[in-house]
Amino acid sequence: MFMGLDSNELLLAGLYAIGFILAVFSIIAYWIIYKKAGEKGWKCLIPFYNDYILYKFAWKTKYFFILLPFTLIYLADNFIHRFFLDLLFGNNLMIEVLSILLAICILAFLVINIIKKVKLAKAFGRGVPFALGLIFFEPIFVMILAFGKSKYVGNAVKNEIDAEVKE
Repeated sequence: MFMGLDSNELLLAGLYAIGFILAVFSIIAYWIIYKKAGEKGWKCLIPFYNDYILYKFAWKTKYFFILLPFTLIYLADNFIHRFFLDLLFGNNLMIEVLSILLAICILAFLVINIIKKVKLAKAFGRGVPFALGLIFFEPIFVMILAFGKSKYVGNAVKNEIDAEVKE
């Protein structure tokens, strides 16, 4: 026991501290990434808007609007499932249908986020191995993008369209 806390409580407190430190460094890193991409750093702090801006400089904003309904359905389904349906109806077909809808939304969300991270890596001149790092170890690789020598080279999709227009 340390200061009246048992080992489980100390472990939990340590995990919370590590999570808080990672969150602070991630916010700082995203602030720097947004600035490198020519956006204002504070834009990384606003939920939904930060993703819209990230899609703007890494991919296309239309994919943000494709992802947004999946996110909202996921949140609504989670809320409805957790608070109302279990209490009112128990286990029935409606819950099963909503669970399948939730699974589809999660899958779509994951696929689009993986593509987004690949596009973000390309926007900073990095390749697929770096994108895999962003997918599996996001906080570390976001910090590498922010604090490293990576420079924003532009939206790969926008650059391809600009090259086609010039030809």
